[in-house]
Amino acid sequence: MLLLLASWLAAFGFMLWRLRGETLDNGVQTARMHARNFAEHLTQSLQVIDLMAGGFEPRGDDPVGEVETGRRLAATLRPNPFLRSLSLLDASGRIIASSNPENLGVTVERGGFFPAAVASAEILRVGRPWRGRDFAGGSAASAASPVTATDASFIPVLRRLSADGGLWLLAALNPDYFINHGTQLLDAESGRIQWLRYDDVLLASTVAQELPGIGGAAGAVGERLRSLEHGELVQVLGDGREALTAYRASRQFPVVVAVHLDREHVLATWQSEARRLTGIVVPIMLALS
Repeated sequence: MLLLLASWLAAFGFMLWRLRGETLDNGVQTARMHARNFAEHLTQSLQVIDLMAGGFEPRGDDPVGEVETGRRLAATLRPNPFLRSLSLLDASGRIIASSNPENLGVTVERGGFFPAAVASAEILRVGRPWRGRDFAGGSAASAASPVTATDASFIPVLRRLSADGGLWLLAALNPDYFINHGTQLLDAESGRIQWLRYDDVLLASTVAQELPGIGGAAGAVGERLRSLEHGELVQVLGDGREALTAYRASRQFPVVVAVHLDREHVLATWQSEARRLTGIVVPIMLALS
């Protein structure tokens, strides 16, 4: 009889272990789905900027009219809440027209944008996060001096307009737009979402304590990107939380989205169900024995 009871308990334990494995597998699939959806959302937003560039390419030798171009930039900006401002840079990096007149005259260093490419390349380049609401009064963050949890921030994106590199479209991405979108679909207890530059610089996160501008915030994702542009892994993040991580690089632009589901939270439902089943099955086994 003891042997029979032991075999029943072993079978029950194996069933619970299988349910645990299935719960973790479902968590990984959920993280993968979120990473794919958020990466697509970011890609579509950047595609809009790429398309906007066509409307501001110079026509012949016509000079850029500061006031009229500023009005056009403001009109283009208006239906796009993921943007804080749109501006034009000249060859020296000075803003010569903007949807925000306060940006006029501000100089933006183009050397900090990624990827570093020849001036003639028609690609979107992503800068490090800046402190502030816009370029006027803002300053670029760095790994040594990241954006703090109390700072407003934005993400500069650059696109060449003229073949000689004399004119550039400069967009200020609004990270709050992406964070709000993320938190509507993934609550803080379940996990976190990170938007990263392809070189592992953190652009934005749903966790306020993760500071834009730092590197390594996504754990092993930066290392994995060298060989795989999307994937999943289990890892311990910098705050000590174990996470089911899925990441996906944009199919067009130098950005990555990483989704980290809290492993403990994923297993909470399984633990509750395991306790419930144990409370039912074990007394029955003991009674039958």
